[in-house]
Amino acid sequence: MRGSSTGESRIFRIPTREGWGIRDGSSRGPVDTSGHSSTYSVSGKLPSLELTQGTTMQIRRMFAVFCCLLFAGCLSREPRQHLTPQSSPTIPRLSVPETPLSGFALPVPPLIVKKSLTKSSLQWGEKQLVQMLHDRPALQGFIQKGDPVWTWVVRQFAGEGLGGKVEWCNLPMDDSSEGETIPETKTSAHILIGYPSAKSMRDKFYREHLWATAIYELNNVQSVPEFFTLRIAINDHKINQEGWINRVGRLEYLALRRTKYTYLNLWAPLMKSRGIFSNSDYYLWGKHLPDTYEKWMNKGYYKVYSNMYKGIYKDSTAK
Repeated sequence: MRGSSTGESRIFRIPTREGWGIRDGSSRGPVDTSGHSSTYSVSGKLPSLELTQGTTMQIRRMFAVFCCLLFAGCLSREPRQHLTPQSSPTIPRLSVPETPLSGFALPVPPLIVKKSLTKSSLQWGEKQLVQMLHDRPALQGFIQKGDPVWTWVVRQFAGEGLGGKVEWCNLPMDDSSEGETIPETKTSAHILIGYPSAKSMRDKFYREHLWATAIYELNNVQSVPEFFTLRIAINDHKINQEGWINRVGRLEYLALRRTKYTYLNLWAPLMKSRGIFSNSDYYLWGKHLPDTYEKWMNKGYYKVYSNMYKGIYKDSTAK
């Protein structure tokens, strides 16, 4: 490095309370603030530096901006979460392919707002679940008492979603893939699902499909007050076909959204922990559910609900 001989003085321009002063490098006395020189004079083995007072102020401003940006970054940074061994999630190894969930990108609504249920209501709910498993043996082998799905089903029968008790109904249906929610009042209802037919049993996933139907209907009971009102309206001829299809269709679509959420948060994780392959492509699980009601209705469901309306209207006029 280039420089003068070591015998030459070194003069540094440093900040003081009175302003920028000059100190002789060889002196330890007070700072001379009377000088007006705006340069550093450095001799010896150090390189010569020349900084104007304006340049120095720019450096100070840049340093202040850097500190502000650094502080802002620290504030926006999310706190690091430290998982303890007790809270760390454990995923068991599977001997079967894992459930593909890549198609579930649509945000879905919460299941329901948790409600406090009485002991008698919970006992009622468990009684309905046990009876359903007895009447539909194909449902057995998937869940057991204490499972998240078991608890959720019990609470739905107990009235968590509806606000009143839901009863299992063991009536036969033509197709095992079908289910039905039957409103009794605005706060009570029955649900039923069909028997496994020879046709449906050809599908290796038919037993899980029965569960999908049951879970869908238990989500659908949350709309029983609206269904009950619409049933009265159609009996009294106070609603036309277009209005009925639009309102019922939206309620059914909402139940599909809830069922999708139930699958993602309860059913699929439980099946994964049990090593049971789940058919996530089944339509009731909602993997391919359109992200809007309008798109879903345009897939051909308008005709389905139109025929449903005509049947209900015909029955109401025959009474």
